[in-house]
Amino acid sequence: MVRGGYARRIFSSFIDTHLEDVLDLPDAELPSDAVEEQDIGGGQRLPPPPRPLDECGRKYILLRNGELYPSRAAANICRDIFHKIVHPDAFTRKKLSKAHIDIYWTEFKKHANAESFDENLYRIAFGDKCKERYGDYIYNLKQKKKKPAYFTQALWNDYCNAWKTRAHVEASKRSSKNRKQGRETAMGTHSNGCVSFAETVEKMTRENNGRRPTFWELFNKTHRLTQKDSHGMCSQRAAEIEEQVYAKADALLAQGVENIDYDAIFADLFGKVKKRKQVPGAGQATSIYFPFATSSSTSAAARSAEVEQRVQELREQVRVEVTNEVQERMQLVMQDEIAKVREESDKKTASLQDQLKILSEQFNQLTRG
Repeated sequence: MVRGGYARRIFSSFIDTHLEDVLDLPDAELPSDAVEEQDIGGGQRLPPPPRPLDECGRKYILLRNGELYPSRAAANICRDIFHKIVHPDAFTRKKLSKAHIDIYWTEFKKHANAESFDENLYRIAFGDKCKERYGDYIYNLKQKKKKPAYFTQALWNDYCNAWKTRAHVEASKRSSKNRKQGRETAMGTHSNGCVSFAETVEKMTRENNGRRPTFWELFNKTHRLTQKDSHGMCSQRAAEIEEQVYAKADALLAQGVENIDYDAIFADLFGKVKKRKQVPGAGQATSIYFPFATSSSTSAAARSAEVEQRVQELREQVRVEVTNEVQERMQLVMQDEIAKVREESDKKTASLQDQLKILSEQFNQLTRG
């Protein structure tokens, strides 16, 4: 039984009785630059762009496929928080503890609206984003070798001294060597900047009039250099992937296969998840193109648990979105009903006043007579 006052019971009853009618109400008119939700296949849908700011001036940062969206907006908020709050002992990404991330989380909520999603799932996604951006933040500080204005001199000296320790220098050299891959300077693992692969999929889908790109189209988009003097792959690993995929495609053509499925070839050659539960080269788009990809060491029970967690996350997201939509539309319905009641009440009041005036005049005439 619904608890609360009369109005709450009426409201609940109205929802139970007219829920389907409410969901079928016509949508409010969207701004001319808004994009409606589109189906891109594989159980994936493109949502309309989130509203820019809430009533408190916070940005709407969504949780989608376990990632924060829009990725760039979330990254910018993280950067601003790093500038505002400097931990005296977080010299590297490895030194960034859970306590540090909790402090950043508290500050993040002041600038991002995350209230429509499960907080536990959202905090996990924020922790991943925070650690990822913090690594880039520290790397940039070390490269610039100049004290930022928001650092005290003593704190900057502590950071610089920590970066000069033998253990840190050796670790940096190993990482640098791995990134360079035999070249004089390191090349990026992809050429997509700070935009997530999932966002690039959405952009390409909209540009293709709702047709989702194949993974191989996405791979070329996100790993090929676009400078005037170079149109090759952005890294040695990406070039090797391209070479192996095309080599297998040529072999299939030689066998008489006409329609080559480059996505299937890539999945066969490289479709095992590694760190971050992502397929190398697919990044955040793993959940879109290879949702059931696993590592060779992953047990069936673990895979089942991952799928179940994903299902629960989707259910929670759908529940929140439907609830919000119902509440918004119920408000519109209730406002219309209240307006109609007020209008009828005003008409009846005016009519009664007119009748009372006539009766009063008749009474005065009888009294004088």
